[in-house]
Amino acid sequence: MKISELVREVAKEAKDFSQKEISMVFQALTKVIERCIEEEKEIPIPHIGKLKMKHKNARVVRKIKTGELVHIPAKKVPTFVISKKFKNGHSKVVE
Repeated sequence: MKISELVREVAKEAKDFSQKEISMVFQALTKVIERCIEEEKEIPIPHIGKLKMKHKNARVVRKIKTGELVHIPAKKVPTFVISKKFKNGHSKVVE
């Protein structure tokens, strides 16, 4: 699904808002999510799950072609955790 299709579908569901308004909300949401990720805050998305930072330990891997050992430093990566209700298909959005 493209962003324009998502905006159109959300605008159909939220009849009081135009596609332009929905698009502006998505842009603002993106900025907030980026800021929260930089601050390593957990971001809940109601009825769906949460976006959070996960720490990955440093490790040593071997290049397959050369057999050379390569050190990969520790890092933090954003991950999305799906809620149990959503995963099991029992998510009901409250209107």
